[in-house]
Amino acid sequence: MKYSPDDFTTIYHATLTQVSKFVHFKVNDFEDAQELVQNVYLDFYKYICRNDKNIDNVSAYLISMAKNELTRYYKTKSETPKIITDEDNMMLEQISDDQDLEVEVINDLSCQEIWAIIESMPALDKQILIAHYRFDLPFSEIARSLNMPGSTVRSRHQTAIETIKSKIK
Repeated sequence: MKYSPDDFTTIYHATLTQVSKFVHFKVNDFEDAQELVQNVYLDFYKYICRNDKNIDNVSAYLISMAKNELTRYYKTKSETPKIITDEDNMMLEQISDDQDLEVEVINDLSCQEIWAIIESMPALDKQILIAHYRFDLPFSEIARSLNMPGSTVRSRHQTAIETIKSKIK
């Protein structure tokens, strides 16, 4: 049986949604997927114009053609060399080689945990720790601003540090 252009139009409208969905779920890029669907129908049209064979299940045949087209697409895509632009290259150069992501994550989590413990401490201990570690103030200056003896500030600091250590372990 020879198919006519009207038969192709009917088949196209009846199967376009199914074939398009199949291809779009397999390809990330919308334009590439559209091009693959076009290639499938172009190849199908050429096939039915050349051959007199009757196709029992046109939908299954088109899906089979789409699979073959996808295979060709991914094969050529894997063979295509990746081009790194100057902008990409500059971004890669900005990343230091000595960065260790795992260490950064652990440090970040540890800092968050420590600050959560500090937030739960009495206000005076929190003030002493923040003044000493965030603002690098010596104990004598902290004592002066809090109107306390220096030994009391050092003692409260040491007690606060011990509290943090005990809660972390």
